[in-house]
Amino acid sequence: MTRHTPALLVFSLTMLHLSPASATDLTTGGIGFAAEAVIPVAAATARDVVHIVGDATNVLYIPQGAVKTAASVLPGVSSRSGMRDINRGLRAVSRVIGKSIQLPFRTVNRTVTRLRQVSPVNLARSR
Repeated sequence: MTRHTPALLVFSLTMLHLSPASATDLTTGGIGFAAEAVIPVAAATARDVVHIVGDATNVLYIPQGAVKTAASVLPGVSSRSGMRDINRGLRAVSRVIGKSIQLPFRTVNRTVTRLRQVSPVNLARSR
């Protein structure tokens, strides 16, 4: 899976959803409508990416915990804090993997939900 796959998927779904509408008429659909509808989705996806990066920094606790555990043979040093750090780092790895797998699906789900909420058909029905 390339790094552009989620963006291409969102773009394809957006264009597929808007295909019956005229691409030049910005009041009933088209590029302006799609851009306006997808901006909140892009912001939410960017927030998710920031959270993934934040979790990825916690992976650095694994080597720190390994050093603390190895140093536990010295007098006055306990292996408890080293094991806690290793545990924290391993949990971060699983969170990063899980969030990375969920990211494209959440993005597509948000996009489809947002487009359904603000689609010209729904706006016409509410008038």
